[in-house]
Amino acid sequence: MWWLAVACANLVGPNVPAVFQQPAEKFCQEEGHCAGPFAAIEVWNDTHGAPRRLVLTGDLSQCSHVSTRVYDEQLKELWAAGDRPVSVEDADARTKEREAVFAGMTRATSATCGDLGLGKK
Repeated sequence: MWWLAVACANLVGPNVPAVFQQPAEKFCQEEGHCAGPFAAIEVWNDTHGAPRRLVLTGDLSQCSHVSTRVYDEQLKELWAAGDRPVSVEDADARTKEREAVFAGMTRATSATCGDLGLGKK
């Protein structure tokens, strides 16, 4: 079962690839993004294992309406969603948009600002 420990160690933790390190740190330190120890950072890789998506989600302990934003490796925003009510039609459309952004991707790293030692305390 050693392989399970290795797989989990590679999935969860402060292993943010260099291409996304600076934006992740900036996100964790900016007040406008509901920064806090529980703000979430995810990195998604393509089929070749290269980091292609950065997902940033605010900390609900810091503000009531956090957003989730998805960026590509050039830091172009690809998708965003706020924590607000939407109609069933809007939810279905937004889900399809999100699925398209992540097509062929796998989650590689998941961490919080607290894991990185960053963010409002």
